[in-house]
Amino acid sequence: MTHSVIHTDPAPITSTLLDWQATGEEACLERLWGIVSPIAHRMITATLHRLGIHDPSAVDDALSLLLDHLRRLSKSSTSDRPVARFAPRTDTHANKRLADPGLAFIVWLSRERAADVARTWRRRNRQATVFSLLDEKMMKQVHADVATSDDASSLQADLCLRLHEALPHLPPRERLVIELLLEGKNQTVIAHVLDVCEGTVSRLRMRAIATLRDRLAE
Repeated sequence: MTHSVIHTDPAPITSTLLDWQATGEEACLERLWGIVSPIAHRMITATLHRLGIHDPSAVDDALSLLLDHLRRLSKSSTSDRPVARFAPRTDTHANKRLADPGLAFIVWLSRERAADVARTWRRRNRQATVFSLLDEKMMKQVHADVATSDDASSLQADLCLRLHEALPHLPPRERLVIELLLEGKNQTVIAHVLDVCEGTVSRLRMRAIATLRDRLAE
């Protein structure tokens, strides 16, 4: 009876992980990601499927979190949020199927980030939270304007144009939050990108929406 094995040359993963942690050279990170991303994609997809999530965007979210974690491993990282670092064990009796410590680390980290995304998706579904640039008050105003307009499509196109024209006037972090939301990123991913807690992301979002609403009312 044969067993499924992750076929990969073990040496590059461990050595490149150690090089990246020690040097912080972007070339090391690029080389590392090229090696591990196919493995991570398979592990994340399988984990999410077991947890009942089949949306490809969830896989993308988990991959983003994984890459963010790997970025923070470097000693040159300016992040003040600690992450689990790679520390290979020298155990001669290690499982030969995952004998490469680097591979074992990536497999574990992929499953952890997939579980993080699954928890976020479940919480978001329970709360029925929808991240949108147009909040309830703005939507009511749009509907009221459309109801009194002879050219509804033109009015909506004008609104979209005004919104995009207003974005550059937001403070940098608020603008980044809105842009990431428009790209479909969830709150957990945005929090990692900005290196803040999810509550801070929510506050930045609300301030940005309030600013945009005021500019549209001018």
